[in-house]
Amino acid sequence: MNDAATNTDTGGTPADDEAARWQAARQLGRDHPRWVVIWLARASEYRAYALFRTRATVLAAPTPQELASEMERIEQAAPARGTARPHLKR
Repeated sequence: MNDAATNTDTGGTPADDEAARWQAARQLGRDHPRWVVIWLARASEYRAYALFRTRATVLAAPTPQELASEMERIEQAAPARGTARPHLKR
């Protein structure tokens, strides 16, 4: 089975590996609620989509750790919640 924490194959079936990668993506999403996180199998990478205003709205990385590191870097550089310009109603 795939060890989602390190993204290393430990000999499980492809279905087990996919399930482990999706589980890692779900955990990243829970750990970082300001992002939507998915596993993109065709590209063999995790992707994160920011739910807040930032220049880097989409991130990609081959491992959960690398993606988490990038997400944290962007979160620290982004304005705190409530300080961004409000959306105008049309």
